[in-house]
Amino acid sequence: MHPEQIKAEIRMRGTTPAAMADQLSLSRMTVSNVIHGRSTSRRVADAIANLIEQPVNRIWPGQYEPHRTNKLKRGGQK
Repeated sequence: MHPEQIKAEIRMRGTTPAAMADQLSLSRMTVSNVIHGRSTSRRVADAIANLIEQPVNRIWPGQYEPHRTNKLKRGGQK
């Protein structure tokens, strides 16, 4: 997804990248760098993905591994 699309999606949901940075107690540059693909942060990526209701790997293809579920079977076996 293009960074401008990501920022537009964030704004359409009533917030801004700067406000997200404040909520996550991170610098605005950290959030901006993740949006632009200059750095990675699963925490920031997940927050953006949850907000814009898109999977992380659709927003940044190839950047993040899909979440794995480690469900236990009966008897404590994986």
